[in-house]
Amino acid sequence: VGLPAGDAALVARCLVHADLRAQAGHGIQRLPIYNKRLRAKVVNPKPQIRVERTSPSAVAVDGDDGMGFVVATRATEEAIELAKSQGVGLAGVRRSTHFGCSAHYVMQALDED
Repeated sequence: VGLPAGDAALVARCLVHADLRAQAGHGIQRLPIYNKRLRAKVVNPKPQIRVERTSPSAVAVDGDDGMGFVVATRATEEAIELAKSQGVGLAGVRRSTHFGCSAHYVMQALDED
C-alpha cells in the first residue's frame, strides 16, 4: 500500500510486539484498518517528517499525516538525543495518526539507557 520497506517492517514489529504484550487492540488486528486508511489516502505512506527545535530540550514534530508508528519512533529518537545532551528531552507531535501500543516508545528509550 505504498509504505517504504523499512517503515512497513517497523509497523509490523510494533503490531506483533503489541500482541506479545497482550495488547491485542493495538496489534495485528488493526492491519485492515491501517490498510483501509492508506488506500483512502487518509494516511501519507511517505511523509516528509519535519522537526523544529522549540527550546534547548524540546522539539515539535510535524508528522505530515504519516503512519503514527513511524512518526512517533522518529519523535522518540529526537527526544532521546535531546535527553543525552540536555538531561531531558521532550517531543510534541502533530499531524500524525494512531501510534499503537505506547510501550514500544518506552522500550525504545530504555534501550538507550
